[in-house]
Amino acid sequence: MKYLHLVWAALFRSKTRTLLTLLSVVAAFLLFGMLDSVRVAFNSGGSVAGANRMVTMSRLSITQMLPYSLDAQIRALPGVKRAAYAAWFGGIYRDPKNFFANFSVSPDYL
Repeated sequence: MKYLHLVWAALFRSKTRTLLTLLSVVAAFLLFGMLDSVRVAFNSGGSVAGANRMVTMSRLSITQMLPYSLDAQIRALPGVKRAAYAAWFGGIYRDPKNFFANFSVSPDYL
């Protein structure tokens, strides 16, 4: 605390150096956080609940539904125990600015 005024004065003596130092410290913390999240994502891959589920969907978009006739074909495949369907559609509550996503699901979805 005795030399705090000298440290403060040295910080503003070269503003470019101070700015670059602060940016490098921020970049270091940002990179550390991103790399740590990648590590956690790779390590949690084996403990995913529902890893024995398969999801099929249209390759065009989530709003493009598959034909309903494929449900019987999917249920007939060997190894399939249950099949359910869900369709995404947009919803508006009282005002077009209040948009929210909706899913219509089959009766045995859960």
